[in-house]
Amino acid sequence: MSTVYTGTSAELVQRSRDRVTFLDADLAVPAGLDAASFVAVASCDVAYFERYAEYLVRSFSLTNADDGALVLAVIGADQHALDARMAQWQSRGVTAVAVGVECGANIGPSASLLRFSLVAPLLETYDVPIVVLDLDAVVEQSLRGLLESIGHVDVASRILGYGVAPWEKYTGGFAVFRPTTSGRKVADYVARAAATLVRPGAPQWWIDQNCFEAGIRLASEEGELVVHNVMSVRDRYCTMPVGPAAAKEHALRNAMDRIVSGASHG
Repeated sequence: MSTVYTGTSAELVQRSRDRVTFLDADLAVPAGLDAASFVAVASCDVAYFERYAEYLVRSFSLTNADDGALVLAVIGADQHALDARMAQWQSRGVTAVAVGVECGANIGPSASLLRFSLVAPLLETYDVPIVVLDLDAVVEQSLRGLLESIGHVDVASRILGYGVAPWEKYTGGFAVFRPTTSGRKVADYVARAAATLVRPGAPQWWIDQNCFEAGIRLASEEGELVVHNVMSVRDRYCTMPVGPAAAKEHALRNAMDRIVSGASHG
């Protein structure tokens, strides 16, 4: 419960519009994405990057580079090593950024939370929809179609049904923030909840989903907020397997093979 934000918006730490930070480290918002009709963002630590990033980078490059951009933030990485990987994987439309923050024993949850902290500054910089993705994913077709189909909403997520706690309802693995007044407000509250809750000194639960719920709850208390459930359609666009690592990799390889086979036949 110590990682679940249940307070008010007034109790959240403030967020500077001039300086983007995470765990007191400055973050650079990637430049040069102005031509993208949307920006996807994912984050991870180095170990997770080495295991799964190739699937997301290669699939996004093949299916989405003409429409959008992908920002991949990696905690503890070397920028030259990231650039070499991007070249090796023939990335297109992908910006990989090394993030130097001290997470201590909390590196996994912190690395997952980082992507949500980037949503608000990306919305403010580019004024296009921001899609939050899990790293262990294959994007099988352009997300532009999904985004155009939900053009009337502020925020979208896979929303779970009965039997879950409020902070488990809005899943963090696939989420959309549109550049509406309410969508921006949710993104701002998510970033502030993240800054309020995250700590490097001890392990936490996966608080990105908790912060997402807090942002939705706090924004909805202040005005109309349209939250859309994409549970029934997300899987048409992305493969995001769950379960043991070996099973995940098997599903990701199969999805990647479908893209490559389709491209060769096309």
